[in-house]
This record gives sequence, C-alpha cells and structure tokens, in this order.
Amino acid sequence: MDVLNEVISHVAEGVLLLRQDGRVQGANTSAVNQLPGIELLGHTVTIKETGDTILDQKEYAISANDQTIVCYGEMITIDSPLAGYDHIFLFNNLKNVKSSIYQLTNLDQEQGVSQIIGQADNMRQLKKQIRKVADSSSTVLITGESGVGKGLIARVIVHVVC
Repeated sequence: MDVLNEVISHVAEGVLLLRQDGRVQGANTSAVNQLPGIELLGHTVTIKETGDTILDQKEYAISANDQTIVCYGEMITIDSPLAGYDHIFLFNNLKNVKSSIYQLTNLDQEQGVSQIIGQADNMRQLKKQIRKVADSSSTVLITGESGVGKGLIARVIVHVVC
C-alpha cells in the first residue's frame, strides 16, 4: 500500500481509492484540491455517472456533505481482496477539463495533423490535403458551417507538425 500511495501522490489527476460502500480509503493531493469542501479520507462519497462525456472522459457527479461537484474521469474496479478497496476513481474537475480544452485551442500552441480526430476516408483525405497545402505557398480558402473546425484546420496548415 505504501508503494501505491507513493505512486498516486505523483499523479496529476485526482485519485480516490474507494471501498464498495463508497468510503474513501485513500486520496492524493490533487483529489483533495479538486474537491474542496468534501471530506474524503474515511468518509463516504457518492459517485454517479451522468451519461455525458467530454474528450473521451465520462462525466461523474461526486456528492458528499450536501455538496456535488462535476468531474470527468474513469472508475476502475479492483478484484484483489488484499487491496482493502474495490475501486480506483481517476478524475479531473470541470475547471481542469475546461483548462485542458482551452489549451487545445490556444493559438500559440503548435498544431499538427494528429490533432484532427477521425479515421473515416474523408478525414484521411483531408489530412492528406493539409500536408500537401502546408508544403506549398498557395493561398487557401477554407469554407464550412460554423463550428466544423475551420480555425483548427487553418492553424494546422500554418503550423503543420505531421
């Protein structure tokens, strides 16, 4: 258990070690900081999946002491009876997730074709066209509906990192 506590203390995400009844057996500093006002060690918390996702992370509502905080992460079930806990919850609160999203859209950050998500044929073709256009001195007109990613495509073309 000492090794696990040492490892989770160095994880940037919040980490909660939970018993089946919801009692917190362990928590790293990040978890304590991200859940202000919620007593953790030795106390019971309720963690419910809401059904929403963002950036491939499930949304959860963590409740205790008449307070609820929205977090995004992953619940891992532990099958070892020696562990002393049944689940590990890895998470980031909404503030940290928003910060991550902002960093993804930061204009100063180098963009690459790998930032464009999708494996469909039309996405592969788009990535190929971006690489081709990025190597030329041509002027490019990007059109499309609002919110389809024209700005991301423009940044990738300017700062292409394939």
